[in-house]
Amino acid sequence: MDVKVFSLQLLLLFFHPNDPQAEVIDPAVMGTVNVLRSCAKDLSIKRVVVTSSMVAIAHNGTPLTPHVVFNATWNWYTLSKALAEQEAWKFAKESGIDLVKIHLGFTFGPFLQPNLNLSVKLILNLINSHI
Repeated sequence: MDVKVFSLQLLLLFFHPNDPQAEVIDPAVMGTVNVLRSCAKDLSIKRVVVTSSMVAIAHNGTPLTPHVVFNATWNWYTLSKALAEQEAWKFAKESGIDLVKIHLGFTFGPFLQPNLNLSVKLILNLINSHI
């Protein structure tokens, strides 16, 4: 199996953006669609596998509709992931891309950065009984 495209998007979960649309929503949605658009141009690509967070599909009690408003049940990170998810499926359907989505709850493996990420901190807190 040949890998034609590799894209890494990182979005911080706990930060307070000054402009959520420009700093959180647009990068998540446009970044996803731009990668899919590039894949659609290469006829040798047969399938696109996109990994995302489980928050993209997790139901939080408030359905995501075209009229959803940011509130206590939808934070910017969750909303950006859910909107990127919707746009990915929409683009895949319109362009005929064979899209596969994988939604991760936690990511394990060697660190790419010198400090602990959120997933590992949560697990360490559970192990050390800090939660």
